[in-house]
Amino acid sequence: GYDDRYLVRVDLGYSGSEQYSRQNRFTAFPAFSAGWVATNESFLEENPVLTYLKLRGSWGKTGNDRGIGRYVYLDNVTLTGGGFGFLGGHNVNEGQVANPFLDPEIITKQNLGIDLTLLNNFSLTFDIYNEKTENGVTSATSKTPDYQGVPLGNYPRANVGIFENKGYEISVGYNKDITRDFNISLGGWLAQNKNKVVFWDESQRAEDFAYRIRSEGYPLGQAWGYMVDDHNGNGYFNSQEEIDNSGLVYEIGTPKPGYLKYYDLNADGKINDKDKAPLGHGSLPNFFYAFNGGLKYKKFDMNVLFQGIADYWTVDMSMGRVEYPFEGVYTEWHKSAWTAERYANGEAINYPALSAQKNSNHEASNFFLEDKSYLRLKNLEIGYTFDLFNGTRLYFSGQNLFTWDKLNHEVYGPEAHYAGGIEAIPVYRLYNVGLSIKF
Repeated sequence: GYDDRYLVRVDLGYSGSEQYSRQNRFTAFPAFSAGWVATNESFLEENPVLTYLKLRGSWGKTGNDRGIGRYVYLDNVTLTGGGFGFLGGHNVNEGQVANPFLDPEIITKQNLGIDLTLLNNFSLTFDIYNEKTENGVTSATSKTPDYQGVPLGNYPRANVGIFENKGYEISVGYNKDITRDFNISLGGWLAQNKNKVVFWDESQRAEDFAYRIRSEGYPLGQAWGYMVDDHNGNGYFNSQEEIDNSGLVYEIGTPKPGYLKYYDLNADGKINDKDKAPLGHGSLPNFFYAFNGGLKYKKFDMNVLFQGIADYWTVDMSMGRVEYPFEGVYTEWHKSAWTAERYANGEAINYPALSAQKNSNHEASNFFLEDKSYLRLKNLEIGYTFDLFNGTRLYFSGQNLFTWDKLNHEVYGPEAHYAGGIEAIPVYRLYNVGLSIKF
């Protein structure tokens, strides 16, 4: 650092992993960052409005050894069976084929940011970043024929994948003494994160697939499934005549009245894997946000925090949501399932006709796609300080008090799923009353 104005930092890490062969086990990871505190310059030093301004940037590399499998630089050959002499023998099972030249995944990270304060009570921080993996570990089998002798799942991994993650974060804050006895504080935070598989050496599917590529160009964890055709008003086959007139051949199970009706996306007259479409936007939310506030008036104080996520979709086909496990599971979901009587009477229908066995209804589809966005009153605390001893404070606090979401049911919350007839990993609502005494 020089004169509290110019800041530079250089880091060099050197680390290794047992998941790679000895010649590739250790890697150097450099990083560089720099900052400029502009308000310490003479032309801004006495500025009454812009009381703090710092510009900064960083560049660096990190490594990753997760998600590549175990010891992929070694061949996996096992012997099974056994015996004595001519009465027994061994079978040789050839599994993973090694790649001793595999390197760690290297992620290059870049960040630009700004920190500023106005009038000593309003603050803003903004960051924009980009992370790129250019040698991701993948199977690299797009040019390998299936008939060459080695199952494609056992084929050597290679450093050919490219993955990108980018986004921004912004936070603002305001703190001011309105009077000698009255102080308020406000703050907010928003982050958008987008990731994409740029290249994964993915084989193109045949030309009659509606979507020939299912990884490259999509976010990590992209879900795929069928699209429900609701042009008839409800998205179900409501009679055998409607099934016959559709002209569709279901290769995922013979539909019956009350079953879901899917789009034939490739227009070949068949419903099968070739008709699957992207569902949702990957396995991570695109937006995270929070905002908080606090006030203090004489001996009374209050603080509140709201937190949420947005643009987050998941396909929920957990047990209890689908009914066929254990020859039939009946939950809240299934009380308004399709029946001929309900349809004839014009009653609300929110689930396909029930079955104790897996059928075409139980394929991943946008019927099971849920918007898991929510806003939650995460924390609330109210306190009052008495003139006893050196200060005695009585307070009440609560966590997870209210949640607003976009789910069309109340069976479970946006962060849980239904399993075994009970809510899995519930978000608990907590209340506390406390007394703090200083002696």
